[in-house]
Amino acid sequence: MALRPTRATCALLVALAGVLAVGSSAWARVRQQEKVYDAVGVDAGGDAYGALTAAYKDAVSQAVAELVPDEAVRAKHAATIEKEIVAKAADETFIIEYDAERMEQTDANGCTVKVPITVDVSGVNLALIAAGVKVVPLAIMCVVQQTVVDEPALGGSEAQGVVEDALAAAGYTVRTAVGAGVEDLIGIDTGEVNRLKAIEVAKREKADVLIIGQAVAEQGGKQGKRLIVRASCSLKAIMVQTGQVCGAASAEATEQDTSIQIGARRASKAACEGALADLLAAFPPEGETEVTFSQLYSRDQYEALAKELQKLDMVKQVVLGDADFKAGRVSFRVTSRLGSDLLATALRLVPFPPVEVNQIQGMAIQAQILSVRLVINDLERASTLDAVEKELRQQAEAADLRVSDRADKQFDRDAKRGSLTVYGLTADEIQKLLDEVRWIRIKSFNDDVAEIEVFEK
Repeated sequence: MALRPTRATCALLVALAGVLAVGSSAWARVRQQEKVYDAVGVDAGGDAYGALTAAYKDAVSQAVAELVPDEAVRAKHAATIEKEIVAKAADETFIIEYDAERMEQTDANGCTVKVPITVDVSGVNLALIAAGVKVVPLAIMCVVQQTVVDEPALGGSEAQGVVEDALAAAGYTVRTAVGAGVEDLIGIDTGEVNRLKAIEVAKREKADVLIIGQAVAEQGGKQGKRLIVRASCSLKAIMVQTGQVCGAASAEATEQDTSIQIGARRASKAACEGALADLLAAFPPEGETEVTFSQLYSRDQYEALAKELQKLDMVKQVVLGDADFKAGRVSFRVTSRLGSDLLATALRLVPFPPVEVNQIQGMAIQAQILSVRLVINDLERASTLDAVEKELRQQAEAADLRVSDRADKQFDRDAKRGSLTVYGLTADEIQKLLDEVRWIRIKSFNDDVAEIEVFEK
């Protein structure tokens, strides 16, 4: 059962969780790429809320370790990870729920809590990318021809191995070209990589990006007993699904050695690494995603969304398209290096207004603002709106539903009409909550607008 934290003594925490969490798990909205971690939290002062907050941080730290498995990378960015990701778990950012039934607590070290916690892994991943800790996870396949002292090598060459190792070290997933067709990737007559055949193999291996290229090393004279070897490497990156070239780079390197083979290998490696470093600067490729919203009634809300998105380094611009704020239908284009999936995650993490993503299809996202407007006719006092809001928040807290701190209220004294807009809840959730309140009755419900009737308590 899922439960949000409630400040309590350590001894009462589990009992309180059992009382408040009844029936709440079915209400929790599922978010993409979530995972449960067995977390431990300690509060030396014996405060249960503090111990649970520490457990939140532990769970998010475990997610970070899985998303960035290289300890050296985590150590390099330790301060950023703590400030931009782990510390934010204290206010439940990245936390979806915790399992109250399986929670254990002891008075050791003040208060110690052991509890399974569900983490929004996609949100943590986006935060790591936005903070510059992690690269966008693309699957890349390489086919690099190598010629060393007039001895050509096909795919699987040492130069290709250098490129693949550097990609893996940078955090990318590397796909290896295997199976039928691989032996034909480099033309016998031309000595160059066959682009179309390489794309076919890359599609079969489910790669996002194909890197093709050529590395050439040759002798360039002597210096004493040492041979001078010059190498050059040219690489080209291609988006597999579209065949579009998204980047190209080249580099040269010179080495000296008494062995031409050893010198050629060292020079080829340096040239390949130099070209790849320049090529990776263009990853992930920039693209445009169309975002269509329903229930977005305010230009202020659109501008709040755009402002939050533009805080991300990988977002270049946000441009408003067709907008009918009165009907709540708004579209805008986002030019970024995030892609649709990560952009959808970014929208979910916007502090306000709360966003629910309904569909992702190619480079298009359909989403909605999570809001419901409650309309009351024959309204005598504005204070009634305050009472309805308070009741909804209490019911939502008991059901472990997150409601935005913001609510919009309007009262027309002459028309005896008022409205209350609540953010963060769906229409179905509002209906379930109000079904539990005897002094409020729903008269009609149309999409995100409900007419309600209020009785004396």
